[in-house]
Amino acid sequence: LSRGLGDVYKRQILRWLKSHWWKLGVVMLLCIGGLLYKLYSKAPEYRATLTCILADDHGASMGGLGSVLGQFGLPSSSGKYNIDKLLAIAKQRRIVGEVILSEVTLGGRTDMLGNFIIESYKLNKSWSDKKPDMASFKFQNNRAEELNPAENYALKQLHRLLVGSSDDHSNALVQLDYGKMDYVMSFSTTMIDSDIAIHTSNLMFDRLKEFYIFQATDKYQTSFEVLQAKRDSLASSYQKAEYQIAKIKDQSANIFEYSN
Repeated sequence: LSRGLGDVYKRQILRWLKSHWWKLGVVMLLCIGGLLYKLYSKAPEYRATLTCILADDHGASMGGLGSVLGQFGLPSSSGKYNIDKLLAIAKQRRIVGEVILSEVTLGGRTDMLGNFIIESYKLNKSWSDKKPDMASFKFQNNRAEELNPAENYALKQLHRLLVGSSDDHSNALVQLDYGKMDYVMSFSTTMIDSDIAIHTSNLMFDRLKEFYIFQATDKYQTSFEVLQAKRDSLASSYQKAEYQIAKIKDQSANIFEYSN
């Protein structure tokens, strides 16, 4: 019985296709046309990928990494590098903000990277819908601690555009990842302007490297400065003691040779 019903349905479907094939063709053409329009009307995007090798020095490096993680309130684990936390640091506003406010030269013009991104994506137009005063906005100051409210708003929006929100990085323009086995970290930036994409990837790497090196060596630099100050103090005390001994010798022999 079931086989007979199945044959009936098949015949009905074939009969409908024979009489309405043109309707099905029109629907398919519309779908294909929509996909082609979406494909060709979308601005081309360019990907700039920078890769770097991460050294795994086990416990010896965790002291430096631990001090960096502590700056953001992130716990550090013992053993080898916790690259996931290092990538989390790279997405912090402290790093990305420096990238946005860094000066670059494009097309013979030197300006902050954030201003080039705003122009490229016409962000002024979308921002002005909620904030009319942002219609002609440009960063005027590259010092994060001196930004005005409008610049802080723009910095926050660009930060989200580049690395995504705190819980969703899937649509971010900058994707950070690393090989689970070889520890090769990658900074991959996808933008509609190839030059801006290249500058963004390079600056992300440079700012993370500079910040990590500074934080990792900061406590050692402090120890060095303390030891250097102690050394100078001991040298001064030693010279003072030497002079006092020479003075005593000269006084006892009624000469001036030792002091001189």
